[in-house]
Amino acid sequence: MKSTESSTNYDSVVPERYLSKSTTLEDVLNFLLRKHLGFFGFLLLALGIFLDLNALILSGSAVMIAGLISVAIRIHALAYKYDKPT
Repeated sequence: MKSTESSTNYDSVVPERYLSKSTTLEDVLNFLLRKHLGFFGFLLLALGIFLDLNALILSGSAVMIAGLISVAIRIHALAYKYDKPT
C-alpha cells in the first residue's frame, strides 16, 4: 500500500516580503489606498478604528479589545487576499 502525504509549501503561503520585515502602519495605509479600497471605504475603516479606540479608552471593556483585534485581523486578511506579487 502506498501512503499519500500532503506537503505544504509554506513559501507560497507566506510571501518573502512579509517574513523579511515587520509591517508598519504606513505599510498598511499604503496597501489600503493602493489596492483600490477607495476613499469612502478607507474613511469607513478609519472611523471604525477610531470608534473602537474611543470606546476602549472610555470603558476599558474587553469587548472593545476584541473589536480592535478583529479590525487588525480584517486588515491582515485584506493584505493576503489582494496583495499579489507584480
